[in-house]
Amino acid sequence: MTEEVRAELVAALYRTRVFFDAVRAVAEPKDKTMTNADKISKVRVKAGEAKAALNALDAEILTMEDASSARGKVADIGRRAEKLAEDMARFQGWREDWTEQFKQFMRRLEAIAVVLDVPVDSTVRDAVKAEVMSLAKRKGEVTDLDGRLETILVESL
Repeated sequence: MTEEVRAELVAALYRTRVFFDAVRAVAEPKDKTMTNADKISKVRVKAGEAKAALNALDAEILTMEDASSARGKVADIGRRAEKLAEDMARFQGWREDWTEQFKQFMRRLEAIAVVLDVPVDSTVRDAVKAEVMSLAKRKGEVTDLDGRLETILVESL
């Protein structure tokens, strides 16, 4: 497997980890009679189990040679993460397609970074993740998205 493919897979696993983290960040419902409390608990448990598999895959990718097998495993865990994140979105009243929005916003942020000649490494991604996630979960359109993303990027430096 080439280093470019390995880097692409690591980036995909990063996005997947963001979705698992978003699900796990939702607190366990204290009032079990609350609407969707049982469903929220089940999604959190599934996300915890799947994140353990993601961590194992993350370590395995560093030594894997078969690119197609690695891509398949990354795609599978990515689909699971997005499905769990979308389920949690329904239960929490977030925008249901926020995972697609997040991926789109991150692509746009990286394009803005190229224009500004700012490298987007894992430190910058971690710094902007929460803000971009917040924008992606918001219902309705985001006004001046490029301006907001540029501000988030500049403030993260």
